[in-house]
Amino acid sequence: MQPSIIDISKKVFLKRPILEDILSKYGSETLLEYSAGFSGSNEAVPVERKKEFITALAGEVKRVLGDEASSRIKEQLLNNYFVSTADHLGPLSHPFFLNSNMLAGLNVGLSEKIKLTDWVVLACSNVSLNNSSYPRGVQFHTQKKDGLELKSFSLFPGTMRHQPVYNLPGYTKDTARQLRNILRGLFYAQVPASDIREAAEFFNSQDVLNLPSYSDQTMFINSRIFKNFFAPSLTPLNLTYINQEYLTVKLLENHWGLDTEIHRLMFDDDCRISLLELFEGVPGAFSFKEDRGTFLFWGFDLNSKKRIRLMLKRNVLVSADGLFSMPLKPEIISAALKNGVLIPSMLLNMLVVGGYYGVKCLGGFSQTSYLTWMLDAYKKIFPNSTVGDSKTLCGDFIFADIMADGNQAFAATGMDLLLYKKQFNPEAFVELCKTKTLSGVMERVMPILFKILYPNEPNYFWPENAYKPDFSISQPFSHPIIKL
Repeated sequence: MQPSIIDISKKVFLKRPILEDILSKYGSETLLEYSAGFSGSNEAVPVERKKEFITALAGEVKRVLGDEASSRIKEQLLNNYFVSTADHLGPLSHPFFLNSNMLAGLNVGLSEKIKLTDWVVLACSNVSLNNSSYPRGVQFHTQKKDGLELKSFSLFPGTMRHQPVYNLPGYTKDTARQLRNILRGLFYAQVPASDIREAAEFFNSQDVLNLPSYSDQTMFINSRIFKNFFAPSLTPLNLTYINQEYLTVKLLENHWGLDTEIHRLMFDDDCRISLLELFEGVPGAFSFKEDRGTFLFWGFDLNSKKRIRLMLKRNVLVSADGLFSMPLKPEIISAALKNGVLIPSMLLNMLVVGGYYGVKCLGGFSQTSYLTWMLDAYKKIFPNSTVGDSKTLCGDFIFADIMADGNQAFAATGMDLLLYKKQFNPEAFVELCKTKTLSGVMERVMPILFKILYPNEPNYFWPENAYKPDFSISQPFSHPIIKL
């Protein structure tokens, strides 16, 4: 007997109960109605602490996007103290990230409840290039006789696939030229040459190629392509991607040698004992009993370019094989972060941003549960802390498709929107936001979420009204915004 969506959902909720709470409370709302609640603030956060966070974030924006963007971000965050932490850092392409950012980016034009200038995303860069979200490049669909075929282009060679996006150097002009030539070869008979040139130019412009890191290149590219998705009929928010780990390293500079919660969490003996006890087994943190996760930081081998899992032994960060060893002392940790030998873990990122600085962090289906558990544990260590909200879903839902001849449609990618811009119907996307409910959209992705949480379970014949692992869906149940 094949499982129903209800059966699959129950197993997902078993591991991610906050998702069940969210859908129980808000599932009947349309996407537009639900997204109107993305904004938020935290009046309990001390003013100086809030300014510290905003200054550091605005500084990262200024470094890549300039003074005007930095000023906008500063002004917005003073009254709208929230960010999305749902994405992986890479070109805005994967459907999990594309749909939520488009929904949020258009909300200012669809609702009078919030007035924003920017959609701010603290994107996780501590993901391998071979992550299934494809941070190493772009994906798009080409037409074939019986429908569509997914194609991928990596901006980096396969030999680098295990490297994290964090501190990755920028791709080269030769790579950008290869992308342009491949797009020309694949789409010369399907897409006007001017549209191919325009799509390729986002990756091939000198402004992008002059940037030293892939992180900065991605930040610049995403800010440009997002506006292009909807032009000229709709005007979305500015999309501002920021490297989450870079920001954490910057924020930690405010804590070295000072008696703050974050400094005590890392270097106070009693706090570390509590940390080891309370966070053991929390998804996204660590489990030394099950040999997974890392203690606050990942080591990074500058020669092999591989991350190293670290455990805490007698106040020393040490690898399982003992070859990497670093005393947990402020001056040593600070220098290692600056030199790229350490990378902040997801747990540390979340405790700094959502815990100490009290920022409302919007997240995907897993984050709404694990961040809640993390912040609950943080409050047990620091009962007077002013943590941010962690229970707003903003990611991992997919509802906008690309359709051609054949039985199936596929979830649209960012490159699909650039390449098939004449077939893309922004008004159809707006209509989906106005009519589709949060529960209805999440039901479509439950089988994929199930496979993420239960990777060893067999592949079932999923219900026709849900996405398959390749993000295809039967045409009668698709929501096309691109028709070829």
